[in-house]
Order: sequence, then structure tokens, then C-alpha cells
Amino acid sequence: MLPNSNLLVSRIWDFCKRSSVDGGNIRIRTPIGQQCDWKGYKAVRLHNLQAIAASFGGK
Repeated sequence: MLPNSNLLVSRIWDFCKRSSVDGGNIRIRTPIGQQCDWKGYKAVRLHNLQAIAASFGGK
């Protein structure tokens, strides 16, 4: 996390009324004959602020 990000996050949640959080794995399509690639993801949406954030990681 970024320095002082806890303060920023707590201020955002003061204004946020609804949120959705999701995470899991997705399969990235590859050419036929190659091994498929899996990526982990985490996503959050703050509905009344119209904000969406996501991060994608490795296997």
C-alpha cells in the first residue's frame, strides 16, 4: 500500500454508501497448442462515487 493510504481509504469509506468486492482467477486465452495462462484478480466498486479499481496478478 501507499504511505498514508489508510487515511485516504478511511475518508473514502466515509462517503461511500454501497460497495461491491470480487476476486478470483481468470483464464487468459492463448493460441491453440499453448498452455493456458491464469491470472488472479481483485476488484472493488464504490457505487455512489462511480469509482472502480482492479488489480491483476500472476498465477
